[in-house]
Amino acid sequence: MVKNKVGHVLLLIVLVTAVVGVWSYAYIVWNKKVQSSLVRDKSIEAHGKVEYDLSLIRQTSLGVNNFKKISEREKLTSVMRNVNSAHFYGAFIALEGDNVVFSGKNGLADSNKNRAFSIGSSFFVGEYQDVLNSALLLHLIEKNDVKGTMKLSKYMSNVNNLHNQTIEDLLKNNVSLTVSASQKKFALVNQNKKITLSSGSSRSNATGLLKVILISKLAHMSYRKAFDNYLISPLNLTDTRFFVLGKDSQANDVVGYRYLTQNGIPTQTKMVNYKSTYFGDSPLRMSISDIVTSFKKITEKGYISRVRLKTT
Repeated sequence: MVKNKVGHVLLLIVLVTAVVGVWSYAYIVWNKKVQSSLVRDKSIEAHGKVEYDLSLIRQTSLGVNNFKKISEREKLTSVMRNVNSAHFYGAFIALEGDNVVFSGKNGLADSNKNRAFSIGSSFFVGEYQDVLNSALLLHLIEKNDVKGTMKLSKYMSNVNNLHNQTIEDLLKNNVSLTVSASQKKFALVNQNKKITLSSGSSRSNATGLLKVILISKLAHMSYRKAFDNYLISPLNLTDTRFFVLGKDSQANDVVGYRYLTQNGIPTQTKMVNYKSTYFGDSPLRMSISDIVTSFKKITEKGYISRVRLKTT
């Protein structure tokens, strides 16, 4: 999120149904009885077909229209005309099963270098990082045989005013506690930092931060190291990294631009100054292919091997 009014920062649409699918899956974890499978402590063993399909996705060019019906193909063409006329700058991809149904792009990933969007373009993923954090938490909860009814205070002695909030509350996003921006900033760097929560409406919601801290506590290491060891590496993500201000830049990074117009048309001319950018709980950059890969793998049986959290 960018301070002040910044519009038309390059956005990534990674198929809304995909994000909904992740949360539907999380809901099933809590509510639906499905036959359990054994927990695997080691990294996921990638199945040949899945890895083959994902390797094809990583080679996909944006601008694909694989709809079989003529009416559907024409409708997508019409939508893309509207995207162009509305001057939406970004990229998107949609899959059905293992097949790319359509993908597209408009504008440039980096106008200064005349770099087009590609399947490897690296975006800030925003709230999708919270989806990954929830999946990682479920994975660690299974690995450590933790009960959902356990109070958060058992694992977070450095956090005051947790009251009777449980792990289940956290995963269902039922925690209404807040934290000051300054404490949140330091705690994201050091998960052992003392922080005090409250119910003040003018402060930042603490749910994302508490997930970060709980991941660190269950993994017995820093959040970023746990994210790398228990999610990035097992899922074989090749272009996922945490943004570090002033130290981090790669050739495939998508650049954000302030909302400026010329003759009424938005232009990609003035880059966002990341010193004035607030990332909150989401300083994660991922390529489009890694977003697709991660979603497919966290919703497969191997990563979260039990579909119902233990409560007794």
